[in-house]
Amino acid sequence: MPALPYEGVSAGRRGPGAPERPEHKEKEVKSLIRTVGLCSVAALLLALVACNTTKGFGEDLDSLGENISDSAEDHGAR
Repeated sequence: MPALPYEGVSAGRRGPGAPERPEHKEKEVKSLIRTVGLCSVAALLLALVACNTTKGFGEDLDSLGENISDSAEDHGAR
């Protein structure tokens, strides 16, 4: 049976274009899936926090507008 191209060759001596070892590909795929999953969870959490922050900012801005209107009415503005 012929030898596979990566058998018996160290990683540093395979050269450019040589096929990667299958066990390295599997680890890379698992690592990529884990990274994408963690990034997705982080993005979801940031979106939820941003929604609450934006809602609070909107309420603060509304309150500020009401205070300005009340102050203007108190000082004779129509």
